[in-house]
Amino acid sequence: IQMSFDGLMFRRITKLLSSYLIDAKINKVNQISTFDFVFLLYKEKQGKALIVSTNPSSSYITYLLKNEKESMYPTHFMTQLRHHIENSQIIECTQQGLDRVLKLSIKKRDELGDYQIKHLYIELTGKMTNIILCKNDDIIIDALHRIGPNDLIKRIIMPGAKYRLPPVHELKDPYLDPYNKELSLCNAFNSNFRISYFYNYSINIYDSCCIH
Repeated sequence: IQMSFDGLMFRRITKLLSSYLIDAKINKVNQISTFDFVFLLYKEKQGKALIVSTNPSSSYITYLLKNEKESMYPTHFMTQLRHHIENSQIIECTQQGLDRVLKLSIKKRDELGDYQIKHLYIELTGKMTNIILCKNDDIIIDALHRIGPNDLIKRIIMPGAKYRLPPVHELKDPYLDPYNKELSLCNAFNSNFRISYFYNYSINIYDSCCIH
């Protein structure tokens, strides 16, 4: 299906994706178009493809049973992804706050055989949609879209910079923040509650995902 979704919908999507992504091995990373990335995964003797589209007008994330599309000419960012996360294992899959930001924590052995932890942030936030690869301490290794110092954008997305989440309004989280359960959620949180906000982002969940 294809539908608009906000932070609450994204939380549900994250929960559904986590059931397969956690403990899955990333065998290969492909970039099949300017906006679309494919992560070939393997878990429980079954291969699947996690597809992330960073198209600003219709970003989405889903996974399929398989993907046979060939990779385009490798970009610098895709080369970085292959170097750092191919043959690694996903150990955590979480939504950041109530925003449409997915964090994948990944472990991989280095040249000495020790596990190193990396984080992959997938931000499906409209025109600022991005994929950002970080070290364990959230120092940025590289990003699909680099952002230098800018008065209009209050964060820097460049190698060596500290990763920070996209700026958001002070919004309450109905899963964590207390509220009067005798009122409707919108009335309980007044204008600060995000449930009344819907964004023009798309998500595709196929029957092959086995999500019901």
